[in-house]
Amino acid sequence: MFTDPSDYRVLNVFDNGYGPNPFNDAATSYHHQSIGGYHPAKLRRYQELIENQIAKGNPMVFNMLNMKYQIVGNPQSGPQIQMNPGAMGNAWFVPEVKVVNNGKEEMDAMNFQQENPMNSWDPRRTAIVQKKYAEGKALESIQFDSAASIKQTMKDPHHVKYSVSNLKNKSLAVFSEIYYKQEDGDGFKAFIDGKETEVLKCNYVLRGLVVPAGAKEIEFRYDSSQFDSRNRISFFTSLLLLCIIIFILYRWIKDENIITPASPTLQAESKQTNVSSANESKAAEKRNPQPKKKK
Repeated sequence: MFTDPSDYRVLNVFDNGYGPNPFNDAATSYHHQSIGGYHPAKLRRYQELIENQIAKGNPMVFNMLNMKYQIVGNPQSGPQIQMNPGAMGNAWFVPEVKVVNNGKEEMDAMNFQQENPMNSWDPRRTAIVQKKYAEGKALESIQFDSAASIKQTMKDPHHVKYSVSNLKNKSLAVFSEIYYKQEDGDGFKAFIDGKETEVLKCNYVLRGLVVPAGAKEIEFRYDSSQFDSRNRISFFTSLLLLCIIIFILYRWIKDENIITPASPTLQAESKQTNVSSANESKAAEKRNPQPKKKK
């Protein structure tokens, strides 16, 4: 697993004596990309996937999340690594699209049928898309191209690139990356050969793109322009408030004469007062001369 150069994810269900708890485990995420791990504020959409599919061991969901390795075992056997041959990689084209009315139908369509696995949903063949995301995308006109391929060429937390080969028909690509878009517009934006394209939410948590024939490169870039604007406004507002506080303190200190030096006028008046006092003292001595002491 440590020598595997491919991009993959891991699920750690090792029982350390207190029971396996892959969603309160931080060590796995330190070393690998994990479909588990702990975070106090998970995305609600992903938390719902955990509760309804991952916790129930849906192998098709493991596959679409590119879970290539599973860590199992107990204190007696020690940790053991199991490989999942069904892991689907970073991205793939699908021949079919199933449009549903709402999120509940989308989640239910992903359920794995234990009694009849062959009739279960297969993410390699079918993408599930809510009606509100499918509108205006002409998904009925997509055509699967078995010769086409898509491969990840670069990845960091805010920028991912893929190369596309031999795509001769308009197709739907599904990416094993979490769909994330805020109401203000911040989130991942997609570009096909440099042209911005709307991102679809499919399979409840993943990203999808309608890719035109002949496309060569796909990029996802994280756009935080709205957050950055709010951050700048917050900074300058705080700076203005600080300046107001400093000005108020300065006026208060000045009015209280705590640190303000005496003005030239006050200094002149004080000097004149001292001179007048000295002259009055001399005049008083002349009027009332002191008797001389006898030798």
